[in-house]
Amino acid sequence: LPPGGLGAVVLNVTAVNPAAAGFLTVWPAGQPQPLASVVNFDRGGVVPNAVTVQVPADLRVAVYSPVATDLVIDVLGVYAAAPGGPGGGGFAGAQPRRIVDTRVDATAAPFTPSAVAGVLGGTYAGLTVVGGVVPADAVAVVLNVTAVPRAGSAPGYVTVYPTGRPLPTASNLNTDGAGIVANQVTARVGAGGKVDVYVHTPTDVVVDVMGWYAAGAAVRGGFTPIDPTRFMDTRKPGVGYVTDPTTGQPVCILVDRNTVPATAEAAVVNVTVTQPTNNGFVTVWPDSSPQPLASSLNYTTGQTVANAATVGLGSSGGLALFTRFPAQLVLDVAGWFSSPYRLA
Repeated sequence: LPPGGLGAVVLNVTAVNPAAAGFLTVWPAGQPQPLASVVNFDRGGVVPNAVTVQVPADLRVAVYSPVATDLVIDVLGVYAAAPGGPGGGGFAGAQPRRIVDTRVDATAAPFTPSAVAGVLGGTYAGLTVVGGVVPADAVAVVLNVTAVPRAGSAPGYVTVYPTGRPLPTASNLNTDGAGIVANQVTARVGAGGKVDVYVHTPTDVVVDVMGWYAAGAAVRGGFTPIDPTRFMDTRKPGVGYVTDPTTGQPVCILVDRNTVPATAEAAVVNVTVTQPTNNGFVTVWPDSSPQPLASSLNYTTGQTVANAATVGLGSSGGLALFTRFPAQLVLDVAGWFSSPYRLA
């Protein structure tokens, strides 16, 4: 990485074989440890999450775990520091801050049961995300969302979307009804500076804000948020991707240029794996580049798990995928970046 001129870095952080259940916190080194988490794990698991973190001049970030665990950290990208703050669409990292924990204060995010017959969950409506470290004119926020299933809860999923918009056909994280699951979410800010959090089954949520994107005219490297949009679902074959004829697994996603324009060079995506046949991992990278030594998410046999990633688009506007073992894959897009500012 260049030695200076950075505002934030995008990482994929994986906890490997922790000695007991716990969590990870990542924050700018030299600042106080915040009340926030980016990864939650059980004993002996392999659990990743995408993390966008502000970096100081010496490029150091701090990582805290309350229990012994190995760590794998992959660098996915960087944000240039803009003089006086971000320009239109630019990203500003923030000291992580917890904005809601429904286990502690349910009134901070009123829960509205779903009106859909047969659905047990509902929506934490009107969660205010602007104010404090996020200015009122922010167009999108980077959050870490943690789902904490309640007793007797069934497997389900969580979707974060702008207040005032319809619930999209997309998910940000998946739960098994028992374990605590976290994922990074980039969400467009809705009416009144708020977002809604939909839970498919009764689940408490913990939301930490990690940063925000500025409003204004698009600039090089600026971010454009969109309502969460499903680009690929291998449970519905033949749409939006091509497969390897020898394995039947998807190898390339062709991004819909009606949603993400040809000027885009990177996208913020949420990748979900379900029904894997063995323990393994998924890697997502620009389709015109060699497969990297990195992972986007890790899974165990039969598990449904998701992770967010910021990924460059290949020369054909596509993303390549590799899954260690056969599995069903789902990919949702939260927004895109214009041609980035290149650091010297």
